[in-house]
Amino acid sequence: MKKILFLFTLIFSLGLLNITTSYASSLPIYDETYNNNQGAIYANGTPIIVSEEKGKSVVSWENGSQIVPNSVTIFGGGNGGNFASSSISMNGGTVQNLVGGGIGVTEENPSFVSNTKIIINGGNIFSVQGGAIATGKISGKNYSVGTKDDAINSKCRVNTANTIVNDGTIQSLLFGGGQGYSYTGTANLTINGGDMSKAYVTAGGSNGYTGNCTVKINGGSIYLYQSVNRGTIENANVKLNSGSIEKFYVGGETEDSTVTGVIDTVNTNLIGGNIGSLNAGTSNSSVISIDNDNFKVVSTDEVKITDDTIDDSKIKIDYNFDISDDNLVLFTNKSKKIDLTIKTVPENYEGIFDDVISYNCQNSDIARVNDDGVVTGISKGNTIIEVKVGNKMKTVNVEVKDFELLIIAGIAMLILYVVILFLIFGVYVPI
Repeated sequence: MKKILFLFTLIFSLGLLNITTSYASSLPIYDETYNNNQGAIYANGTPIIVSEEKGKSVVSWENGSQIVPNSVTIFGGGNGGNFASSSISMNGGTVQNLVGGGIGVTEENPSFVSNTKIIINGGNIFSVQGGAIATGKISGKNYSVGTKDDAINSKCRVNTANTIVNDGTIQSLLFGGGQGYSYTGTANLTINGGDMSKAYVTAGGSNGYTGNCTVKINGGSIYLYQSVNRGTIENANVKLNSGSIEKFYVGGETEDSTVTGVIDTVNTNLIGGNIGSLNAGTSNSSVISIDNDNFKVVSTDEVKITDDTIDDSKIKIDYNFDISDDNLVLFTNKSKKIDLTIKTVPENYEGIFDDVISYNCQNSDIARVNDDGVVTGISKGNTIIEVKVGNKMKTVNVEVKDFELLIIAGIAMLILYVVILFLIFGVYVPI
């Protein structure tokens, strides 16, 4: 009954009682009064790009742009409103905050963005929220929507928040979810690089409700990682493939008494990279137990940990992989797939390596290989393909033969065969 009531409330709040959803769409708006006149851009679902031009931060979109102060907060959504998606690409410049969703000023003016996307390729940012913001100050007036006990029904909502950090500097905070008593259904946070050496990184939101979190760290430097801050998170799947983290907490930061968030399950896979200190962390202000059921940590010997406080509780695995054929012969414009088998000790952990498989061809003029390991011959010659699983690498020798020359050679052999038959037996065989 409770689930039915929640579903009805959600449908009603999003205006979905009709069969179709009505999404707003308008041009970005600049509000200079936001947050004590620090300024805000509301993109209103329009894809925007942040860059630096002549020493100034510029927000641009199709057929428009706006110079903004370094104190600006940039929203992918709007001040209230209903949007199908938002997209912020940060390539340069300096801003105070990037927010994937919008802001909910009042219960009567709810904010909803179905899917948000933030991609950070450069620039300087103080803080990032993949979801929405539910508290703040506009025109000198404080506002807040949602409640601590019922953030799952907040009027400030994002269904799916996607944040990708490739480069740039985040000075203070990076949240996969939202701020205040907001709602984020799913938070996907991928870190491929960047300087977060002074920043706190959290899988979910600063507060409020976050459903499922997926965190993949493939590079970059991070001061502190935690799965939960305040509020509630249902589940987090966290993977460290590379990069460095000074302090890593499976739950929330233990030393900070304001970190009171509740997280139900955390699945942590440590494949590679460097960790200064690895800690269990907290849930609901209590130190969690790494029971490898609700709170699970799997680690290879390739992740380097200076101070491991949960060493005896982790599941430690070894891994390797085999290639079925490390000598490939193919013709130009023809393809073959590299087949590999991953093995782990103990068994049944092979699946955690599926997204850390990569291929690189040393000479792309001879052959090319895609992300699935399919090799295509380009021109005659020999090259080597490097196959990596995690931090382990093996090579495949590739020989590419000219298919046209093979056809010509085949025709020549056939003609020679006919001539021999005729000379020996006097038999003419038509070709």
